[in-house]
Amino acid sequence: VRGVGSLAGVRLAPVAVDVGANLGQFTVLMGDIVGASGRVEAIEANAALARLAQRNTVLNHVSAWSRVHVAAPCTR
Repeated sequence: VRGVGSLAGVRLAPVAVDVGANLGQFTVLMGDIVGASGRVEAIEANAALARLAQRNTVLNHVSAWSRVHVAAPCTR
C-alpha cells in the first residue's frame, strides 16, 4: 500500500485492529493488507457509523475476515 502514509508500516499479520473505525476506510485498507489469511477487528462507538463501516467491508469484499464491533473505550 504505497502512498498511504499512516498504513505504510502495516505488513501481513494475523490480526489488525481499527479503534475508532468511523466509516471503515482503514478497516477496508487493513482488510486488503491482511487478506483472507488474517482478520480485522474494528471498533466504533457510534452504532450508525459502525453499520456503515460494516457495509463498507461488504462492498469492498473484506467482510469475510473483518468484523465491526459497536463499543466505546470508556462508559464514563
